[in-house]
Amino acid sequence: MKLIAKPLDDTGSIGAEAEILKGLKHPGIPILYDYAEDDESICLIEEFVRGLSLEEYFLHYPFLSKTQIITYIIQLCDILSYLHEPPVSILYQDLKPEHIIIRGDQIMLIDYGISEFLTGSGQNHHIAGTVSYMAPEAFTGKSDERRDIYALGLIAKEMFGHCGEKIPASIEAAVFHAIKSDPGERPSSVREWKSSWELNLKKEEDAIRIGKHRLNTVAVLGSQKGVGCTHIAISLTSYLNKAGMHAYYLNVSGEAVCEHILAYGREYREEDGLIYHGAFRGMLRYFADRKGHIPPDGVRILDCGTEESGIYEADLVVYIMGSRLWNTGEIDAKIAKMQSCFLLVNPVSMGQGLWLAKETGKKVYGFPLDNDPFYITKEKRKLFKKLIREWEFVS
Repeated sequence: MKLIAKPLDDTGSIGAEAEILKGLKHPGIPILYDYAEDDESICLIEEFVRGLSLEEYFLHYPFLSKTQIITYIIQLCDILSYLHEPPVSILYQDLKPEHIIIRGDQIMLIDYGISEFLTGSGQNHHIAGTVSYMAPEAFTGKSDERRDIYALGLIAKEMFGHCGEKIPASIEAAVFHAIKSDPGERPSSVREWKSSWELNLKKEEDAIRIGKHRLNTVAVLGSQKGVGCTHIAISLTSYLNKAGMHAYYLNVSGEAVCEHILAYGREYREEDGLIYHGAFRGMLRYFADRKGHIPPDGVRILDCGTEESGIYEADLVVYIMGSRLWNTGEIDAKIAKMQSCFLLVNPVSMGQGLWLAKETGKKVYGFPLDNDPFYITKEKRKLFKKLIREWEFVS
């Protein structure tokens, strides 16, 4: 039972919290059994939540596992999805570690003092909250569900800062996706963001079951068009197949690469939506887009072009910058600094490599001058072998 004296400048936040909690029924939200008020005070009768706040939890348990963190994030996504979606339609607005209670295996979200009902996109809300967890648009008073996504992204980043394990690229990319400055570049809903965490949880559980971290997806991303994403993605696919790791190429930037190869290359054959040539396997777009299709076994090599969306499902990102002065492109520092992101200059250039290493503080690799992406030269074999070994080390 909480008996709270009303301040002289009462804005109604206590009463608003009671009104919001009154109709909520979710295992991650405290139950409000009853409340009453008079001119001087308000009385709330709530479920007693015993546990540690996430802020306190970091002090008691400084190292969390990836699986534990992902499970907590999924539970928080469940709570926020329930709040955001009809018939509830509530914007929480004050997500921070001290409001997240860990009670056994269940995450609880408390304190709805500044929560408000959602009525539409970009609506006016009070400029309130904890500054360090507020999305940029929240300071203008106009925000929607993506404000809570931003705060949740910051909390996820903070939790992974307490992780005693190496973080794969797909996890770093999912966090990076939520904390974009522009709300239009964030996930459109918590439910959408949650799906990427469910995929990551499955990967972690599979890795634990087989006793090692398996490479499932590699994203090849370019700083701009024309830096050689397709060439390098095809080369990497051919190398992995030749090395005994089944792999297949898939273009996710919208280019019909495999269709074009099949139309003009007599030596290429097609079977069940895949084209074959030597050690290369590539998936045709029509097959990949077909409803209910079952992807083949092996590592997916995603040719992303300049579209960063492919990195959100990758274990390893190969980020390419051109070395020719007229075609270098600009590297996104946040992506470059991801633990499982490897920087590649194409073609190899000592000067460009040293400059990029200095700018990012990371090791930079050079792709050798190469005319045939399907043929594995000694130089390419050495480079790809080194990348895979480095990835295995950080994973």
